Amino acid sequence: MMKNSIKIVAQIFFSLATTAIFAINFLSGIVGGIWLLLAGGWALILQGIIMGIIMPYVFSIVSAPTFLIVPFAEKLKNNKIALAIVLFFASIFNYGPLLLWVNFVFYKFVSNNQFPFIALILAGYATVMSPLSYMTSHENEGGLGTTLGLLYAQLCYLFLVLGLLFQWNPSSVFWSEIWLALLFMLLSVFTLSTVKFEEDVSIDEDIFADPLVEEAITICFSYEKVSPALFQRALGIDYEKATEIFKELNRKRLIGNIRIEDQEDLMPIGKVSKRKLKKYEYLIKKVKEYKKYQYLNSSPNDPFLDQAKQYAYEFETIVPEDIQRKFKTGYARAAKILDQLELADIIVSVPGKRYRKVNKNPEIPY
Repeated sequence: MMKNSIKIVAQIFFSLATTAIFAINFLSGIVGGIWLLLAGGWALILQGIIMGIIMPYVFSIVSAPTFLIVPFAEKLKNNKIALAIVLFFASIFNYGPLLLWVNFVFYKFVSNNQFPFIALILAGYATVMSPLSYMTSHENEGGLGTTLGLLYAQLCYLFLVLGLLFQWNPSSVFWSEIWLALLFMLLSVFTLSTVKFEEDVSIDEDIFADPLVEEAITICFSYEKVSPALFQRALGIDYEKATEIFKELNRKRLIGNIRIEDQEDLMPIGKVSKRKLKKYEYLIKKVKEYKKYQYLNSSPNDPFLDQAKQYAYEFETIVPEDIQRKFKTGYARAAKILDQLELADIIVSVPGKRYRKVNKNPEIPY
């Protein structure tokens, strides 16, 4: 109960903090940009825009080790100490580049003392935060760790401004930023270890309550655009159910930019978000792991399961429609039988494909 309360308070705080950051970034960019333009600093503004465009790509390269470490850390989620150590080292590749980026932009702008000081400070701040805000808005999970990175960059910039105003020793300011980075790294470890890894199963269970939704998500891997008619044909269901699934995927933002292409039939067409699909690819994997755990402990078998096992071995690949035709069942039951076969390692999923490959040598005895 206490953990849930802390989690809710943290999410509210970080949501409000993110909104405030976006608002300050927007206003500082407008005010500082116009002020510098009036003062003849168009070249500096152009440099700031170019740096802001390049920065996300550079940051992605420099922080690439993080994406290799986090999947490994996930395997350690039951060992809190090992998980914390791994996440701490992973956060170095985030906060280190942030520290260098903030200092580079700040000194780049304030060194141009021929322009008004406040205009330089505002424009420099906008240059620092704009690409970071952009990356946050495009983050797969929009996590609390990302928001902490934004807050850290903001505080670092504040330290630099105060250091310049009060003529603090530059090395003292830099060391203060390093100590602040260590604090935020510890906070990142806490949020990632207590929020991200603990929510996996409950999120998965909610998303894939309907097996047809999971099948529809799998279909999306193969198309740039989808429609209810496509789901109707591929899943063998009626149009009303297909439309319901289409709307569900739109609510989950897997499908966007919906428009009517056929004015006569009023057929909605939606563009598949490949970025969101990557997240669901991971979640589908987690759901299957969770279902496998349930199956190995207490899941009842379908009466057709033994026959379905023998029938599956006649194929190289198999889809729910094969089970439907053979055993005269509905689609949902056929899909469930395939799920049970997969959980027993009789068949395996193929990423981006509807069919499942028959495993001739299952590891788990049936």
